[in-house]
Formats: sequence, structure tokens, C-alpha cells
Amino acid sequence: MNTDLNGLRTLSQASLLDDEPGWLKDLRQKAWKSYTSSPMPLRSDHLWRYTNPEEFSLDFSAIDLQSPMLHTGSHVAYEYDKSFKELGIIVTDLKKALLDSKLAKDVFLKIVGMNHGKFQALNAAIWSQGVYVEIPDGLCLKDPILIRKNAVCGSFMAERMLIVIGENSRVTIVEELLGSSGPGGFLSFITEMLVNQGAEATFMSINNLSKNAKALYTMRGKLERDAQLKWVLASFGGSLFKADYGSILHGKNSRSEIVGVLLGDETQHLDHHTVHDHMADHTFSDIDFRVALKDQAHSTYTGVIRISPEALHSEAFQENNNLLLSKMAKAESIPELEILTDEVRCKHGVTVGPIEEESLFYLMSRGISRDEAVKIIVRGFLEPIMSRIPEALADKLHKEVDLRVATIS
Repeated sequence: MNTDLNGLRTLSQASLLDDEPGWLKDLRQKAWKSYTSSPMPLRSDHLWRYTNPEEFSLDFSAIDLQSPMLHTGSHVAYEYDKSFKELGIIVTDLKKALLDSKLAKDVFLKIVGMNHGKFQALNAAIWSQGVYVEIPDGLCLKDPILIRKNAVCGSFMAERMLIVIGENSRVTIVEELLGSSGPGGFLSFITEMLVNQGAEATFMSINNLSKNAKALYTMRGKLERDAQLKWVLASFGGSLFKADYGSILHGKNSRSEIVGVLLGDETQHLDHHTVHDHMADHTFSDIDFRVALKDQAHSTYTGVIRISPEALHSEAFQENNNLLLSKMAKAESIPELEILTDEVRCKHGVTVGPIEEESLFYLMSRGISRDEAVKIIVRGFLEPIMSRIPEALADKLHKEVDLRVATIS
């Protein structure tokens, strides 16, 4: 395969526009070489234990390289409230930001870089559309910023989002993923977030992709001293959805939480991986991920907590609970700890099982139908997550969950 700049330009003419500076073209060149020279991930890797990486293998020789379906930039429609500009908030095209903003250029590819993995390198090489969000220092924003992404592709679509949260600011950002992919193709999303000193950020990601979508999503936040980040994950869509979420606790006293709900049905395969990487002392992380499955849906969860030798007096907790609503539904979970110092406190736990018949009997003995009893139990099972959602997001997530719980029978 041709890996020189001309070959890359042929591969994705939409990505290497003439107005791109040399440094960005060089980054694409390096990323493309990394992608083409990297071996396919191994099934023995923790991240790929439950999903075959060949599902995301693309034979570019079999693709019409002139096809507009490979034009990534024209296949994501964005919706967001432009009135936030009055507060000094920047929400703009990522490529424009990289040309205009030194801050954006300095952070770009530093948190999820081309060395993160083979498929992340592919994204770095041929992305052509993305969003840049910058929150100024000291801003306390009451209302969430909603960014809706509607992505459609035939063969491959690569999209990126870069978020920089200013020092001592308070902000909530909501992302909703919509869209589909063609046969044999997939959607690639990457989000990088820098949470600067003393800032508090909540990022909610709602996966509402269509049931014919195949997607790979990598999301990382880097937290500086005294920073706080809460990930709120709601995963509902996709025929195959492979997600890699996590935080790098880079600064002392930083804090990261991941709370998530997953509702799967039909033959969905939903594979979620979380990482909390403690790199400084007195850092805190917590994960609570709850899954409910029916039909032949398959959920897999792998979670890693890493605590470096420098991360003294840190605390880390991880919990994954799975509720099976049919005999054919399947859930698998492997939590993992990598602790390189003694002065820490860590705990993890996993549960997998069906609804207890005693609970159903109790509700049905009070005149509630079996279907309604199941829905009540599912809502109760998810409530510990729902109660941890910030007030500004609670109504939206409750509506999303209720919509799907209503279809359970």
C-alpha cells in the first residue's frame, strides 16, 4: 500500500485540502504511516478480548477512493446553540480552530494521539470534520451545551472533537450521536478533553446511533491539579458499538467519575472499556456502569484502574452490574487493577444475573402485570445511576431511559 503523502492524498482528498498548513499535513503523514505499519490488535489484548478487531478492518483497495462516501467532512451534520458565543465560549469547526488558535494546536492529538492504537491512527490521518469547544477561565455556566452529531457513511467516517476547559470554570456538555454506517463500513469518533486546574466539567454522551451502525469511539480526559470530570454515558444504539472511555488523572487532587447506563436488545453487541489512570497523589476515581439486556443482546465490559508509583494516597472504585432480561442475552465483565504503590485504597465488583423471581412475585401479588413488574425492576436497577446524574441532565436521561424501558416485555 502506498504510504507516501501522495498516496494519503488519494485516499482521502477531502482531508488534505490545499489550505492545510505543513505541520498538519505532516501529522497526517505520520499517522497514516503508523496506521499502515501497525499490526492488527490481538484478541488477547485486554481491550479487544470480546470484540474481533477484524470487524474494523478496511480493505482500501476494494473501495472506490473517489467515492464521496469516503469524504468524511460532508457526512456529519452538527447542531448546537450559537448563543453561547456571547459568554466567550468557542464552539467552532476543529480545522478552523487548529489554523486560528495556538491553544487548540498545542492540545490536539496530545491526549488521544496516533500512538493510542491502530484505528486511532487511521482517524488522525484522514479525519476531515470535527468540533472544537473552548471554555474560558472562571466561567460558571448553568445551562448545558448540547452538540448533536448526525453522521452517515458508506465505507468510513472519521470525526474528532477537542474540548479545552479553562481554569476554575464550571460547565456541562452534552453530546448526542445519531447516524448509521453502510455494509462493511464503520464510524470513528474521538474526543479529547483537557480539564485545567480547578475546573469542574460534566460530559454526557448519548449513543443514539441506528441499529445498522457500526462504530468505534475513543474518549479521554486529562485532568490537571484540583480538576474534576464526570462522564455520564448512555449507550443504546449501534449493531456493534466499541467504546474506550477514560481519564488521565495528571494533577494532584484531581477527581474523575464515570457513571453509565446501557440498554441493549435484538442482536446488539456493545463493548465498553473504561480506564482511570492515576498519575498523581491524592487522586480519586469511581466507576458505576449498569447494563440491562433483552433478546440476544451481548454486552461486554472491561475496566482498568492504573495507579502509578507517584499516585500515593489515591482512591479508586469500580462497579459493573448486569441484568439479563432473557435467556439468550449475555453479559461478560472483567475489572482489572494495576497498582504500583501500597498507599492506596481500591475496590471493584461485578454482578451478572436475571431478575429474581421473588421480586417479580412480590409485585405481581399486588396486582401488577408481569410486564409492568419487569419495567419497575429495571427502573429500580438503574436508579442508583440516575440519582448520581447532575440535575441539569437528569430529565433528559430519564426520558431516554423511559423510552427504552417502555419497550421491554
